[in-house]
Amino acid sequence: MTGAQQTFRSPFIEHLGIRFISVGHEGAELELPIEAEFLNSVGVVHGGVYASLADTGLSAAIYGRLPPDRFAVTAEMSCRYLQGAREGTLLCRSRVLHLGRTTAVAESEVFLGDALQFKASGTFMVMARP
Repeated sequence: MTGAQQTFRSPFIEHLGIRFISVGHEGAELELPIEAEFLNSVGVVHGGVYASLADTGLSAAIYGRLPPDRFAVTAEMSCRYLQGAREGTLLCRSRVLHLGRTTAVAESEVFLGDALQFKASGTFMVMARP
């Protein structure tokens, strides 16, 4: 298990099968193989799966820049659903746009091959660890 996987260890992330490719100062890359259980009633990836992958990417990108005594939680996320994938592996690329003392803003893009499927941006509250 990589350091990123340990930081983001959660039953939900593990249940989905999100894999951390890289997390660092430049951002984060995650991947998620599409499973039959992820498809909605019309046979494409459910929007909640895209949102969960993107939110995890947003968090990972921010955590890649935070000192160990700080943490961040999602305050707001805006999503744009562009296409619907049916099979393959989704790749999420995330980066920090702003990191301040109390807030951070990041964006995620989710691809299937070269095709942009989903885009999200989020605002996070940055706080001291208890």
